[in-house]
Amino acid sequence: MREFVWLYDRGVNEFLKATDSLLPSISIACAPACMFRCPHCIYGSVSVEKFVDPATLTLDEKLEILRQAADMGAKTLQICHEGEPFIDSTTLPMIREASKLGMETFIYTTAADITPDIASELYSIGVCLGVHCDSLRPDIFNKMLGGRGAEAVYGGIRNLLNVGYNKPFRKNEKLYTRLGLVCTLTSLNTADIEVVKEVAQFSWRNGLFFCAARLEKGGRAVSDMWDRFRIKDSQKIIDFIEWCSQQTGINYWHAQPAPYCVGVCGLHIGHSGDVWVTAYGGSCDFTEPDGESFPEKLPIIGNVRKEGLPAIVAKLWEIRRGLVSDGTLDKKLADYMATKDIYPNGLQDCGSARTHTLFQPFHEYVTRMVGKMANP
Repeated sequence: MREFVWLYDRGVNEFLKATDSLLPSISIACAPACMFRCPHCIYGSVSVEKFVDPATLTLDEKLEILRQAADMGAKTLQICHEGEPFIDSTTLPMIREASKLGMETFIYTTAADITPDIASELYSIGVCLGVHCDSLRPDIFNKMLGGRGAEAVYGGIRNLLNVGYNKPFRKNEKLYTRLGLVCTLTSLNTADIEVVKEVAQFSWRNGLFFCAARLEKGGRAVSDMWDRFRIKDSQKIIDFIEWCSQQTGINYWHAQPAPYCVGVCGLHIGHSGDVWVTAYGGSCDFTEPDGESFPEKLPIIGNVRKEGLPAIVAKLWEIRRGLVSDGTLDKKLADYMATKDIYPNGLQDCGSARTHTLFQPFHEYVTRMVGKMANP
C-alpha cells in the first residue's frame, strides 16, 4: 500500500495556538457569478452574463484590505465563496499580492478556466486548491454541473497535474499535496457507488487528496432540489467511507484537511464589502450539528468599505466576547461533540473531517484570545 498523501494543512492548528493576532485569516469573496448551474450549489451564484453589481469591491479595494489584513497578522487568504474565482479578474492579482505579503492562499474552484499558464503560476506560488469534481463520467458530471462543462473541468485538472500538482512533498514526516478533488456525494453520483470510487482512486493514484463532501442544505439545495439530491440510504455512504479507509490504510473519518480551521477564526468579506458572521461568531459557514443544515441566519455586522477593516475586526471581537461570556460558544461545542459520531457528521464541505474537529480549534482560539484581552 502506497503512503497516504494528505491535503496540506499549512500548519494552521499550530499557528492558531501560537498567534496573538485578532485576524489570523482573511476570506475575500469573488463575484457571485459562475459558468455552471450546479443544482446543489449552496451559494446559488448567477450566470456570468446576468451578473451586474456596481457595489462589488474593486481590485484596488481588495488589495488594500489584503495589505491591512497582513499588517494585522493574517497568515492566509481564502477565496472560496459566492462564485467561480477564475472568472473574476481580481483573483490572480490578489493571489500575487498575498504571496508578496508572505501569506498562503486557498481557493475552491471548478478549474474549468485554469489554463496551462494559470496552473503554472498557481503552482509556482504554492496555492492550495480544492477542485470541484463529482464524477469522471461526463454524462453524470454534466448533470451535476447543471449543463455542459465536464470536459473543461477535466482539462483544468490535467493542466494542474501537468505543472506539478501531482508531486507530493514531505513535511513533518508526512506527504502532502496542495490539490484536493472535492466530490459532493449526492443521490445522482452515488446511485452507482463505483462512480465516486473512481474519483477517489484517481486522486490517490495521482498523489492528490480525495475530499468526500456531504451535501449541505442551503442555497439552491432546498425543498424539491434537496429531496432530489440528498442520499436517503446513509449506510451507503458509511460503507463508502469505510472503503476509503481500507484502500488508504488510514481512518478516513478522521482525515483532517484543515483549510477552514483558520478561516473560521478570521473574517469573511462578501463581494460588496459586507461582513457576516454565524450565530457563534465564526466567519465560515459550518454545517449545523445535525450534519446537514446550513445556518439559517448569517447576520451582517457591517461593511468594510464603509467602516474600515480595523473597526470591523473590533466589532467582531465584541460579538465574540459576548458569546464566550453567555456560554453560547461552549454550548455550540457541546452540540457538535454530542453528534460527532452520528452520520453525516463525518463529512465536511472540503474533505473528510468531522465538523467538531474543525470547530474545536476555533473554540480554543476564541476563548484564549477573549481571556487574553480581559487580562492583557
